[in-house]
Amino acid sequence: MENLLEQIKGVVGVSGAMIYDRELDETRMLMPANFDEEIRDELGAKFLDLLGFVDDPAKFRIKLSRGWLIIRLAGRYAILIVAKGDLNISTLDLVLKSIQVALDNKTYTLPEKKEVVFTEDSSFTLVRAINLMVEHFSDTISRFQLAQMLRQSKSDLLEQYPDLKHFTVEHNASVILIKGSESRLDSYSIEAVAAWMNQFKEYAKMETVMVGFNLKDVTGEIRRDLDNLGFYRKFQQFAHS
Repeated sequence: MENLLEQIKGVVGVSGAMIYDRELDETRMLMPANFDEEIRDELGAKFLDLLGFVDDPAKFRIKLSRGWLIIRLAGRYAILIVAKGDLNISTLDLVLKSIQVALDNKTYTLPEKKEVVFTEDSSFTLVRAINLMVEHFSDTISRFQLAQMLRQSKSDLLEQYPDLKHFTVEHNASVILIKGSESRLDSYSIEAVAAWMNQFKEYAKMETVMVGFNLKDVTGEIRRDLDNLGFYRKFQQFAHS
């Protein structure tokens, strides 16, 4: 992947590039030295958020005061390019065609999946994840509306994911577990909650601007626990399905 990024960056006018693998939820980038870690993280977060609004395939350029942002989206991969005003667009187009072929033909040895250890504490981690997401939107959407969206999105999925019956939405849009349910849930609940949160997010999109939303940032306080459950990967799969 680094070789492909080097090819893109070798085009006259290109300052940096990023390739996102939507299947593995992995991002590789090669950015200018003056882009510190905070800038890179922010750029990556905005790029992933923008992809949620773009149909596949997509190909467009955004003109900036001093250059360009170029996005290519096709199938499994999305490419973001940061370029100066003197960008050689025709050369870049040729290089990107070659890069796309290389990506389409690229084979991966998928990383061995860690066995998920699901405990009663994991049930409360999932509840906390939902509530942190709700809190993120509470500045722009009323608690009454948030509660309605939580109930509706849960209802949409209840037949497919019966485990959701163990979760209750209170009037203030807080989600709690029905008493004793923590011992009845298992690793299948991870997919159920990931699907629920994605469905809820779709309703939230109708009520507020979603720019800047990044689930890993929103759930930062329990990020390690959610990582261990493989939750972010599940959430990302639903986001791109």
